[in-house]
Amino acid sequence: MLLLVKQMKIKVCPICKKEFETVQTRGIILSKVDNEIKQTLKLKYCSMECAYISKIRKQRIRRFKEKIEVLKHYGGECVCCGETEIRFLTIDHIDGGGTKQRNDIRGTNFYYFLKKNNYPSGYQILCANCNMAKGQEKKRFCPVHHPELYK
Repeated sequence: MLLLVKQMKIKVCPICKKEFETVQTRGIILSKVDNEIKQTLKLKYCSMECAYISKIRKQRIRRFKEKIEVLKHYGGECVCCGETEIRFLTIDHIDGGGTKQRNDIRGTNFYYFLKKNNYPSGYQILCANCNMAKGQEKKRFCPVHHPELYK
C-alpha cells in the first residue's frame, strides 16, 4: 500500500472534546487497507465509541422530530385530559390491537410507520397515564377523566 500524506491535523472530538491526530491524504493506492486504517483517514471522532454515540444522538433527534410531526397530525394533545407535554404523549390504538400490530411491523419505528401509511385512522393521542388507565380498563377513555363511562 502506498499512502501519500498531505499533512497531519489536530482535531477536537465533538463528543468527548478530546484532541486527536488525523491524516489528510492526497491519494491512496491500495492493495489491502483494513477498516481501521480507512476510518482513521477520514476520522471525525476520536474513537469508534464517540462515532457510535453521535449516530445514536442523530437517530434520537430524527425519531423525536417524527414523533412531533405525528402528534401534530393527530391533534397534539391527550384526547382524554388535554395534556400537551410531548414527552408524556403516546399514540393509542382506539380499538386495541397494539400488540398484534407491534408484532406485524417489528423493527420499524411506529411514528415512521404512521407517517409512511399517510396517518391512518384508528389512532388517538393519550398521555401515558390515560393510556395506562385505559389499557387496564379495556375501554376507549380512562376512568379518571371519564368516570361516567364506567358506571
